[in-house]
Amino acid sequence: MKYINLLLLAVVLVSCSKMGDPIAEYVKSGELIYATRVDSLKVIGGRERIRLTWILPPNKTAVKTIIQWNAGRNTKEIILPASANGLYEGLLEPMAEGSYLFKVFTEDRIGNKSVSLTLAGSAYGSNYQNSILNRNIISTLINKDSVLINWGSAERGNVATALTYTDVEGIAHRVLVKSTELKSVVKRVKKGSYLALEGLYLPEALSTDTFRVAKKDLLLVDP
Repeated sequence: MKYINLLLLAVVLVSCSKMGDPIAEYVKSGELIYATRVDSLKVIGGRERIRLTWILPPNKTAVKTIIQWNAGRNTKEIILPASANGLYEGLLEPMAEGSYLFKVFTEDRIGNKSVSLTLAGSAYGSNYQNSILNRNIISTLINKDSVLINWGSAERGNVATALTYTDVEGIAHRVLVKSTELKSVVKRVKKGSYLALEGLYLPEALSTDTFRVAKKDLLLVDP
């Protein structure tokens, strides 16, 4: 019976050792030692590029952040300089249009890693560019040199419409019509000229890359 108990104890110890393998890299001298974990991670898509932002506290132990994607086949290391507000970012470019899954973690000076965070994100390109359209116009009313435009609902991502026209003195103007505006009045427009409409899109709310509809819509001012 004594030998059986010893055998069972050995099996339990081996099993526990195997179960601990996923976190074995964090174990040093019997203690779990982690680098400081990133907080408030965001993945922001743009035109064939992706920006990641995160926060680390002033007393961080981490000296670099590691970003991995494509199941770890691609990696970028960001050395962490001093930051007054604790906000850091990494820019990945060029990135082919598509969706990605990112694994983000940090390392300290002696190689201890933090617990990782995983977050999805996308890069945008020609497919997105070809999918966007100018905002629909419900009706227009031209009265002498003024043009009233009644707008249809804006598509998702359509943040504004750039409206270009020539006034009665031959001077070109460009104004932005927000997607929330339902009516626009353009005054002192030159007769026989055109109003050019160009939709402006952000693929994501925080994206810094603006996409423009490739083909402008033209509205003839001919009362």
